[in-house]
Amino acid sequence: YEQVEVSPKGDMLAIVRHEESDHSSLWTWGLHTGGWGHILDSHVPLLRAQWSSDGTELAVSSEMHNEDFSNLYRIRAADPNNIKRLTQEPDFGQFPLSWSTKANAILFMEGRHTLTNGDIMVLPLSGNGAPKRLVTTPGWDRSASFSPDGQRFVYESDESGRPEVFVRRWDAKRAEGNGPAVKI
Repeated sequence: YEQVEVSPKGDMLAIVRHEESDHSSLWTWGLHTGGWGHILDSHVPLLRAQWSSDGTELAVSSEMHNEDFSNLYRIRAADPNNIKRLTQEPDFGQFPLSWSTKANAILFMEGRHTLTNGDIMVLPLSGNGAPKRLVTTPGWDRSASFSPDGQRFVYESDESGRPEVFVRRWDAKRAEGNGPAVKI
């Protein structure tokens, strides 16, 4: 098993299983029913998934459509054949980290960039839906998460040479992080 995420309602798990060296799969498991549901198979080394705030959908990293790098997809948990592609990045893998209805956006990591390694990106779910860079340091920027009210996001960066945690304000209307990063 690679990743387990509890749905916001606490009734389902999203489980990424590492089946073979080049094959992962995404499943749901009902905590009350004990039933498995197959979502998808993937050939990316780090398949990742995040629940929507209402627990009906998943943001998933996958290499569907024969790409070399994973992009973001939106999949309805009850109808895994209903798949919507969210990004089209040909050069860097993307992995969902946090989905907030209040922020109306998905935070994700994109990397490995030559000068900045992994960057924290945001995909606004309104407007033109174009991804934007939020955090780009020379180090690895990762593990981002929206606050429950959608007004802040937290992330980890090793820009200083050691892992540190930062928090920034989030402006959903402008779909960007603003204000200085405050080290915790």
